[in-house]
Amino acid sequence: MNEAQLKDICRERYWIDTAEHNEAVFSIPCAELAAPAGMRRLLEAYGTHIRALDVQVPAAYFCGSLAPLGVALQTAVSAANRSFDFSPEHITVVIRYLDGKYPIVAFRLLRWQTDVAPASPADRKLWLESVYTSFYGRLIRPLIEAAAAASASPVGSLWGQLPSKYNYYMNVWKSGLKAGETEIGQRIDADYDALLRLPPAVFGRTRHPLSVRIKEIASLTEPGGTTAMKSACCLYYRTEGGQYCYACPKLSEEERASRRAAYEAAQRVEA
Repeated sequence: MNEAQLKDICRERYWIDTAEHNEAVFSIPCAELAAPAGMRRLLEAYGTHIRALDVQVPAAYFCGSLAPLGVALQTAVSAANRSFDFSPEHITVVIRYLDGKYPIVAFRLLRWQTDVAPASPADRKLWLESVYTSFYGRLIRPLIEAAAAASASPVGSLWGQLPSKYNYYMNVWKSGLKAGETEIGQRIDADYDALLRLPPAVFGRTRHPLSVRIKEIASLTEPGGTTAMKSACCLYYRTEGGQYCYACPKLSEEERASRRAAYEAAQRVEA
């Protein structure tokens, strides 16, 4: 993958762009979000657009919205053998509507700058550890801790928004690889394993917040199939008209079975 292709993928899949969005309804420099006042401004604005019933909801949604940044970094290092400049001072956080309907958090890079990985495997290993440490230590950790402080949310539950989203994005990415791209697939797995071996202290935690076993549950829409359970509740049930998601870890298996039965009954009526 060349740099132009990487830039296109970041814009199309991960909502990371260098251009301003005309449809943006809110924006704030990322560097301001480490301060309580800046994070509160973002959460209040986002909460309005997602019809949140309390401030912990936009905190959870916002931290889940950091997943595309992390997967964009994995795409860069594994597919393009590069890293981004994800310095907070070079990022603007934007709230905009996807397809004019769905409010999302997107990111504008004020400058596009990448760094090519060293050719030596030993040097690349050290480079990759440095890239991860900087990204999670300087960008993601301060944002999650600020969101926790501004919303009185447990910081662990906010980190918990990421693993299942990473799992989803990584599976979609790998399933889309073409025949003959075995080497890229192997690099994807190796680079992600390197992320999971990062010391938990980088994240400010005693246990690695991304090293979580993703549980498989019966699929709602595919009889006999499975789907991944979310690694943490996203708090959708605390939005206007919301409910527990089918894949929510707070939902009992009895409630999940009832949801499946209702869905199957509705499908039979429609047929």
